Amino acid sequence: MKKIKLKEIFQGLQVQMEAKLTLSRSVIPHPGTVGEVSELEWLGLLKNFLPKRYCFDKGFVVDSTGSVSDQIDIIVYDRHYTPFVFHTNGAKYIPAEAVYAIIECKQNISKAHIQYAAHKASSVRKLKRTSIGFMQATGPTEPKPLHNILAGIVCLDGTISNGSKAYLKTLSADEMLTFVCSLSGTYAHVKKLDIWGDNNSPHEYDIQNGKPSLVMLTMNLIGDLQEIGTAPALNVKEYLSNI
Repeated sequence: MKKIKLKEIFQGLQVQMEAKLTLSRSVIPHPGTVGEVSELEWLGLLKNFLPKRYCFDKGFVVDSTGSVSDQIDIIVYDRHYTPFVFHTNGAKYIPAEAVYAIIECKQNISKAHIQYAAHKASSVRKLKRTSIGFMQATGPTEPKPLHNILAGIVCLDGTISNGSKAYLKTLSADEMLTFVCSLSGTYAHVKKLDIWGDNNSPHEYDIQNGKPSLVMLTMNLIGDLQEIGTAPALNVKEYLSNI
């Protein structure tokens, strides 16, 4: 029986992604444009790598009260149980109930960038989410419990400093980063992640250096998404009550 070397395939993907981002940074003089190109590259990679049931966009997260998050680089969300996504002036507003994960894209890992990503995570997790049951062929279902929204930061290069490690441990449950990934070979994932309960500090992380971090990012993200399952069905009437 013929076999392929999965490790070489995944390492090739990582080298390809790193080359694209490195080239963008070297030839594009404007930092803002480099950031936009980086976001598009990461968006494209996740769209190609993760199951088609998930949607990916840059935008804002909104709840039934009208509260809005900060702008998020990559929002991983559901459309099956989400009847609407707002589009206005080129911006997308995605209902909080639909969100599985949020990701910030930066050029390098630093404590300042980790703080920035943690603030973005908090702005999403603090939003109000609804959940209702719905009718199936077998009868009505119970409202689905609300999952913890995944959050992380992805970067081209850098490692996690001791100061950043200490800071990651102290983040609140709303700020906690599920993962930190650098294409230069660093990947960190919070240990004992509780998808359904509290994730209070201190947080412990499994930090891997020198391994194909892109593979670890995508595979762990898929695993966490599988544990969440489907997004809750949002209560449309709560959104209508505030119009």
